[in-house]
Amino acid sequence: MQARQSIRIPSPLIRLDSVSRLEWVCRQLLTSARGNNYLGFDPYDGLNSSLFARSGLSGFRYARIAWTQFNKHFPANIRSWVGTKPHVNPKGLALFLSGAVDLSHRRPDALSDCADLTARIESTISEGYSGACWGYPFPWQGRSFFLPRHTPTVVATAYVASALLDYYKMSKQERWLNLARSACDFILQDLNLQDEGEGICFSYSPIDNTRVHNASLLGAALLARVGSISEEQLLIDRAVEAARYTVGHQNADGAWLYGKDVNQRWVDHFHTGFVLDCLDGIAHASPEAFIIESVERGYAFYLRKMFTSEGRPKYYAGQTNPLDAHCYAQAILTLARKSDARLACRVARFAVADLWRPQGYFGYQHRRYYRNRVSYLRWSQAWMFMAFARLSREVGDVDGSLGGAR
Repeated sequence: MQARQSIRIPSPLIRLDSVSRLEWVCRQLLTSARGNNYLGFDPYDGLNSSLFARSGLSGFRYARIAWTQFNKHFPANIRSWVGTKPHVNPKGLALFLSGAVDLSHRRPDALSDCADLTARIESTISEGYSGACWGYPFPWQGRSFFLPRHTPTVVATAYVASALLDYYKMSKQERWLNLARSACDFILQDLNLQDEGEGICFSYSPIDNTRVHNASLLGAALLARVGSISEEQLLIDRAVEAARYTVGHQNADGAWLYGKDVNQRWVDHFHTGFVLDCLDGIAHASPEAFIIESVERGYAFYLRKMFTSEGRPKYYAGQTNPLDAHCYAQAILTLARKSDARLACRVARFAVADLWRPQGYFGYQHRRYYRNRVSYLRWSQAWMFMAFARLSREVGDVDGSLGGAR
């Protein structure tokens, strides 16, 4: 109870001024997730509703979109009323695993969580593909395509495999490297490849042909990371070609649109962060000048356009609202990766001030006219856990303070 009182200080910036307080937030999130057996809800799980399935509307695209958006934006969690059950999300498990690895550097007790999470991840592999891969435990209707439940995606697969590499780096257990290498086969053999002469673009899933920059680069960054460890130049070369495609579509101001289709022409915070982090990771494996220069221009845009003057992450380049848990988490991760400790810690304080709930979780969004305080395990809790754990590892001084980051 005392810790909870310390985090609710009446100030526009909560006194999140030590690594121990970052870790306190992490412990609250991890303990809650573990206590619920990693079962939770997701902003996009509306199509799991048994009520909607019985309605006769599930066969209509626009009905699926409308129902998903209604569940996503309604400020109360109505899922138990409409027959949507909590589920285990492999990507959520992966985010908790990456965060637990970071946390274990200061708190060895987190290692037991790592072992549990890797076992759970292994049990959620989507079968029938060329390599290990993972999808979401709900059907999903996007603007461009529909994905049945458990259809593997490059996004989920890349985050899961990357988390396994994080654990491999610490544990040195070859099985996790081998599983991540297997995921590369899924990316190279099962995804649809767009080759327009100047770089390549991986599809989002095996059943679509969309050209989405962050999704393609997440797969590419995994190829580059595995290739660096396994010394497979082919994997690195494919990653560089995917980077070439996205760099070639960078706007003059340094931004990237979400995708190439006419209904994907927006610039938002967390997808911009994904692109920057992935290009930076590919550059570490292959320091090509065109990638490094692109990251520099992209990061300059990111700092200039994706934050308010006080340091809150904007949802869109020209629009602050909604204040979203995923945006705060990705901002912390991208800023920490670029060693911008001062702004990363400022975002962490705003995250607690704006979205932390006394019950021990982060609310989903703070919109202009209302707050959506629903707890989403993957979107909010897992992302915030990984972000706070990464920040506690990156900026903690020997004495446990955040030093000059304040």
